[in-house]
Amino acid sequence: MSARYNEYMKTGTLRVGVGEVVLAGTFTIGSLLTWYGAHGLTVNQGRSPWPVAIGLLAAGIAICAAAVVEGTSRRAMRVAALLGFGSAIPLAFRQGLSLGVPAVLFALLLLELSMWRARRARAALRVPSIMFTARRALPTYFSAVSIVLTAIVFLSPVAANVIANPVPDSVVRFAVRIADPLLQPVLGFSLNGTINDVLRQSIESANPGVEIDSRVIDLQREQYAERYGIALTSQDTIADMLIKLIDRQTRRFAERLDSYARIGFFIAAFVLFQLLAFPFTWVMIGMTAGILWLFRFSGAVVLVTRTEPRTALHWRNLEASDAPFDHAQDQPPSSTASSSGQQQTIQ
Repeated sequence: MSARYNEYMKTGTLRVGVGEVVLAGTFTIGSLLTWYGAHGLTVNQGRSPWPVAIGLLAAGIAICAAAVVEGTSRRAMRVAALLGFGSAIPLAFRQGLSLGVPAVLFALLLLELSMWRARRARAALRVPSIMFTARRALPTYFSAVSIVLTAIVFLSPVAANVIANPVPDSVVRFAVRIADPLLQPVLGFSLNGTINDVLRQSIESANPGVEIDSRVIDLQREQYAERYGIALTSQDTIADMLIKLIDRQTRRFAERLDSYARIGFFIAAFVLFQLLAFPFTWVMIGMTAGILWLFRFSGAVVLVTRTEPRTALHWRNLEASDAPFDHAQDQPPSSTASSSGQQQTIQ
């Protein structure tokens, strides 16, 4: 271990060890599993989301551990990042290279920024802190993942369906089920009643004692259908009419503002993935802490305490405003420890 430490003190990097190979391999495999599972979910929505979840956890824990452990080989992690994120192109972007390639390249830049933030966080610490370092690195890493996942969803049939029909029928029916008991006393009819029944009730209340011909009701229903541009049958309920009206208006909106609708979908999907990443962050921090404890117990990871010359700005300490400046007084005390550092292995 001393040879590796001396190399790190001289060059700032270490030769690739077994632990780093495991981290790089875990990140690559986890990324492959994430893109494969995400592409499968968007093409075949009946597939299980577990491959995506497991892949995200594996890759995230590897990145978190690489961010916390100082001296992790940058070359190994860069190769793993290139393989892991680059695999998204053949797995998920074979039919959309014009969007997939820029998304992957931008994600790689964000991943490099994530590791840079981790190095800056480690340099500001006197003792290692998994939570402090991981919270600096993981948000940027998840932004990179969200960019790629958003591009995958954007190129899938899911995006076309959502843009064409942003308000699903199930959402409208759920809203009707909640609002119907509240609106029924005000409106005087149920939203789950058929259009013919509501029209009959309306005509009878306006003309009491008059027998209503069913052809009159059919004629009024057809007039409503022609006015709103939708097809209505005698079995359709008020809720069905609302669903058809919303669907017609949203489709007209999507046709007029297609490009804006696509941009809005891309932004909404990215924000959604970022929100979903929040609980993953804390899960990864906890699991990374446990894995690093095992590495320390096995001796694969050690704590290294070193003393280095450090230059810092200090306020000038004068007893009187006109007192001469004493350079020797303001110099920080010299360290008696060896500059080569000490090593301590935690068993």
